[in-house]
Amino acid sequence: MADCVTTLQPAQLGASPTETAHQLIRSGDGKMRVDSGNMSVITDPAAQRTVLLDHLNKNATSFPMQPPQPPGMPAVPGMPPLTPPGLNMPVAPQANIQDLGKRMIEGEEAQGMRIVQPPTPPSMPAMPGMPKMPGMSGMPGMPGMPGMPGLPGAPKPPQAPGLPGAPQLPTVTDTWTNTKLNLPVLTQIKGDFGQQTCKCKNKAIPEPNPSMFQIPPGYKELKPDLPAVPKLPTK
Repeated sequence: MADCVTTLQPAQLGASPTETAHQLIRSGDGKMRVDSGNMSVITDPAAQRTVLLDHLNKNATSFPMQPPQPPGMPAVPGMPPLTPPGLNMPVAPQANIQDLGKRMIEGEEAQGMRIVQPPTPPSMPAMPGMPKMPGMSGMPGMPGMPGMPGLPGAPKPPQAPGLPGAPQLPTVTDTWTNTKLNLPVLTQIKGDFGQQTCKCKNKAIPEPNPSMFQIPPGYKELKPDLPAVPKLPTK
């Protein structure tokens, strides 16, 4: 079991840090439960399923198991991450991985790893379209897929016309994992968004009751609100 506190310091000037607490419990067969406020997230690797529990409204929503949170993506304030920081973190092919060795962190032996993710290169501007011939009517286009909301980044300073913007910073993620319990001890992520730090205090406990990783009786199971696939335009 791990008791964790995550602090997010945004890069915006004058922005105040936000702090959230969550508790992580792991079973012997790899199931995970993260409790934060009135919400819980249960992940079952064997079933490839994630369950979000809303204890206030007594609702349960099941999703296909999501991939671990990418490095540099801070958790939404007030919500526990679906994958606790420092566990099974995916690594992009171009990332630089460094072994930080072992060290004692507040009485826990931890193995460290650093992932340096280069900034995403700017996209190339789109080529202008060809003008239509007179008298030709345009064909209806395919509707676009709804875009995913982006994370708020650091504010961009005003740029003079014709001058390039400020270079993006790489995202540096340091993770320290308890060598015996395989639970996160300290995770620090630095990038354009600011800095996120997660500190956990771990302890060994008896095997948790299997009911902790199941939907409680009386909870209403909801279907996930996923974006609909756009249909072809009709004539």
